[in-house]
Amino acid sequence: MNRKSKWSPPCRLRIVKLVLLLPFVLALAGILLTLQHRKRPISRHPTEPLPASPTTSPKRKLRRKPVETDSPKKAVEPVQKFAYVKTHKTGSTSVWYVMKLYAMKHRLRVVIPTDGVHLGYPKHLRLSDSRMYRQTHDLGDYDVLIDHCRYNKAVMDKLIKKPVYITILRDPITRFVSTFYFYGTYRRIAKNQTVGQYLSHIRAGNDYEKPLEKWAGFNGMAFDLGVNPPYKDKNVKRKIHEIDKTFALVLIMEYMPESMVLLKRTMGWKLEDVIGIPQNTHPDFASKSSTATDRYAAHRGSETLNDKQKETLAKLSHADMKMYRHFNGTFWKRIRSEYRFREEVELYREMLEMYLKEMESRGMREQDVRIARKGHRLKYLPSFHFH
Repeated sequence: MNRKSKWSPPCRLRIVKLVLLLPFVLALAGILLTLQHRKRPISRHPTEPLPASPTTSPKRKLRRKPVETDSPKKAVEPVQKFAYVKTHKTGSTSVWYVMKLYAMKHRLRVVIPTDGVHLGYPKHLRLSDSRMYRQTHDLGDYDVLIDHCRYNKAVMDKLIKKPVYITILRDPITRFVSTFYFYGTYRRIAKNQTVGQYLSHIRAGNDYEKPLEKWAGFNGMAFDLGVNPPYKDKNVKRKIHEIDKTFALVLIMEYMPESMVLLKRTMGWKLEDVIGIPQNTHPDFASKSSTATDRYAAHRGSETLNDKQKETLAKLSHADMKMYRHFNGTFWKRIRSEYRFREEVELYREMLEMYLKEMESRGMREQDVRIARKGHRLKYLPSFHFH
């Protein structure tokens, strides 16, 4: 008698169906896993604040086509209407040089000061006063404002329709040391004392402070940005809030390569548009009335202060300190959100080194560019292109 089979026909049929469906189930699972993986964000290393390093970098061959460093977001149209609030002794002339060359290259209409340097400064610019600027165009028909002018949005908006606002700040401690020697403060007010000796004797509120209320002394950046003495905290906070809302970018002098790359990205310009020679960095660029001794004193602007002197200076420059700390913070917050930022900073340094070498090969010096600036006629390198 034959033994009954363990697997009945219906059972064997179900097993065959499962075996046939198994490849389809595995393929579907693979597709779902692939889609889930693609949705995961791509992790990138955070961008930490970089020290202000030299403009040169380890030599390597520059690519003919620069790496693609712009964000894959919507392309930015090149900005050709802008107002640059040029603060004093903050590296602002180096940025001025870049912006002036861009304006010349693109034939933009620039608001030109009558004296060649100041637009009504230290007073606010008056649109009706022909002694303050050359009235070469109707109000609203200008494209660029880049010379020393106290920030006043209502006035600037009448000169330029919907400008992009830019400015630059510097650590108030080193800025004061620089102004102290550059403008001859040590000789005129401090009776030939060093800045350290001067700060060791000064007290907030005494007669020493009065001659230094504007650009050449304490809180000069706040003054340039429209805050009036005695720089009350509520007025400074209000101005910081206004700048946060109005300005597209606040550059930081201590991080000039990073600042110039941010400027390039903010304005939608090319990287070569923000390459320029540093200005007012040499002792020979002291004020016209300076003697040889004064120029040597300007070179001593790198004087180091002790902790007590820095504390005194921070209290006297309290408005500048608040502004600098706030915008230094927003500066690095912006950098952390930028796409492939470090690569473009490195490329900027290499291009700047090439630029300076080209100037040297042509026999040009920093002084040549400075002298040629008079009368707003600049000597630059029109035939030099980056490849």
